Amino acid sequence: MDSIWVEGFKLVGSAAGILSGVFLVYDVRDRPQAYLARGSLHRHQVDLVLKNAANKTLIVDETGVAPNVLAFPHGHEIRDTVAAIYRGGEDVPESRLPCFFPVEPLGELKLGVVTFEAFKQLKKDDRITICLKWRNTRSALPFARHVKVRTTAGDIRKLFGEGEEEN
Repeated sequence: MDSIWVEGFKLVGSAAGILSGVFLVYDVRDRPQAYLARGSLHRHQVDLVLKNAANKTLIVDETGVAPNVLAFPHGHEIRDTVAAIYRGGEDVPESRLPCFFPVEPLGELKLGVVTFEAFKQLKKDDRITICLKWRNTRSALPFARHVKVRTTAGDIRKLFGEGEEEN
């Protein structure tokens, strides 16, 4: 009778240990948040914003878009835009471009959004997925972590102000 209780206690302890390990690896409290927002410079500008919710520096290693209809310049100067368009290209269905964008603790990274000619051919309900591959500077994990923004072409057009009347 006592061995049943001991085995049950071992089973519960093992399950708790496995759950604790999973929580340590997949801790969602310090995950960054990504979203699209209207830019601060003028109303026909859209930014991809990555908010760092952790007290440690994050590094964005890769930006990706499927389908390949957008590019993300780091900054709002003309040379940043030209570099993003040149790096993006329009001849592949999905873009994954290496980068190095550090994000300060509890800070945010703003990347401008540039549309390619192929964006104009999308219908308003066509889905676009933006993916940022990130890591933090304290603990290196053996697998990549991603944050995604799933949206539609129509939503991005509304953010750019297409269809709005000028005042």
